[in-house]
Amino acid sequence: MGTKRTITRGLLWTGFATWLCAFLSVLVVGLFAGSASAATFTVTSTGDVSDPQAGDGSCGWPKSSPFYAIRSAIYPCTLRAAIEEVNARPPGTGPHTINFSIGFGNQTISLTKALPDITQPVVIDGGTQPVFVRNGLSSILAPCSSGQIRHPCIQLNGSGLETASLLILAAENSTVRWLAIYNYYRSGIIVTGDNDLIEASYIGTDASGVRGPAPQYQGVNVFPLTAFGYSATVTNTVIRNNVISGNYDVGVRLYGEGVRNTQLLDNFIGTTVDGSAALLHLDCGPSDLMSSQMSSRQIGVWITYGASNNVIEHNLISGNCDGVVIDAFGLTDPSSPTTARRTFNQVLGNRIGTNATGTSPVPNQRHGVLISNASSNLVSTTASGTLNQISWNHFGVTIATTIWLDPNYAISASDNKVLGNIVGSAPAEPLGNFIGVYLDGYVAGTEISSNFIAYNSLGIVARSLNMPAPSSQHNFVYNNTVSSNKSSGIWMKPGANGNTIQGNIARYNSLGEIGWDLVDENPYVSSCANTWINNLFFSVYDYYNHNCIH
Repeated sequence: MGTKRTITRGLLWTGFATWLCAFLSVLVVGLFAGSASAATFTVTSTGDVSDPQAGDGSCGWPKSSPFYAIRSAIYPCTLRAAIEEVNARPPGTGPHTINFSIGFGNQTISLTKALPDITQPVVIDGGTQPVFVRNGLSSILAPCSSGQIRHPCIQLNGSGLETASLLILAAENSTVRWLAIYNYYRSGIIVTGDNDLIEASYIGTDASGVRGPAPQYQGVNVFPLTAFGYSATVTNTVIRNNVISGNYDVGVRLYGEGVRNTQLLDNFIGTTVDGSAALLHLDCGPSDLMSSQMSSRQIGVWITYGASNNVIEHNLISGNCDGVVIDAFGLTDPSSPTTARRTFNQVLGNRIGTNATGTSPVPNQRHGVLISNASSNLVSTTASGTLNQISWNHFGVTIATTIWLDPNYAISASDNKVLGNIVGSAPAEPLGNFIGVYLDGYVAGTEISSNFIAYNSLGIVARSLNMPAPSSQHNFVYNNTVSSNKSSGIWMKPGANGNTIQGNIARYNSLGEIGWDLVDENPYVSSCANTWINNLFFSVYDYYNHNCIH
């Protein structure tokens, strides 16, 4: 992961001839044919007027008209007009292209009303906007995406319109790139079609990294708009190399069982554009030290209502109330009504709660990663390059069920895995998390393995419970290094039983406080509540002195 979100990696144009050809292409005002089925429109104005005759093949007033010189000043090619022309193209055509040539340098398009939904495939490329760049001792014009300009040059200002989301990608195979989208009321971008790409954009801030004054509830919202006649599934969305910050509800929301195979890659979510601090000063509500519920105030990435098989990889997710939340509340496994829905999401190779370099705190005030009422999710693997660094949050990784909402809601969050992460901080830094890894409620079959969990207040805490029906928890904690935490290392609280704790190195915990390396606090059992095998430790607390901990 780089140390600054400059949105250039993998997106820079290489070679003078390449960018020169691209620049010359955007000087053509209006429409020119890219192929028999795809059209290109070039936006030349920051205005917001509609196309005078959508579907005539010209964006703005037609150049062929004898009144073009006069009427084109009234009806230039605006972004709104270009979208209207794209939507008017015949079904099955595209992807079409919307380029920009509005003078030169940073330009702001301020909306007067909501833009139309995008219903035909299109590439909206703010990187084509001409800018001056250095070329030796002189300056030349080049596309914004050519390398020297490290931020979007086209700013889309939602003007705080209360009913508006700025861009709605209702078509498949569409792309939005190199835009700064901000000052919207509801969502910056809504995705309702398959195979869409959002990249190299600022979503929630202008080009300088300053958020708009409007509420900006959601940055990117991926969900099926079935009520409006669109697809019941949204698959294969890619969201990469963006800054998604300044959103008061959620940065990226993946909502619904039809949302699958989304990839969030190399984004900064919740931070300033350089990743050094939180963008918002958040009030995340009262903090119960041991309550695993999500804050409900602001979330970086929220995968909810059964969204499945999504990958959150190599992002910086910091400065939120909750970093990543995977929640399938109310949904069960079709083959087991007492098991929470298996959603198979993966959280890999992220920095969560840190700055861009992983060296100082930019905490998520509640959870780094929360898996709530969901089964079969993965927080890192033991493969190279996939470990998460999860530091300076209240909870590092939490797996829980929300039985506090309804004691009769008896389903278990089962078979989730936390593998090979760094959960905590370095010795010279502030404490990593209050709790490194936390199991709370009806949690079963969890695998916590090969993690380095150090310099937290508490290392691993299990407050898991048996289901009302006869069942066993069978959580496995093995081959972790759980050392140098301020209080206790591995703590099985009352109700946590039937679990296996094996092969862990748990030493030098209780730094400056009363605590132990290993704790089994189950006072209401007559024999060993959990199985402890081949752990390395200095101190233990076995509530009834059953000599269970080994």
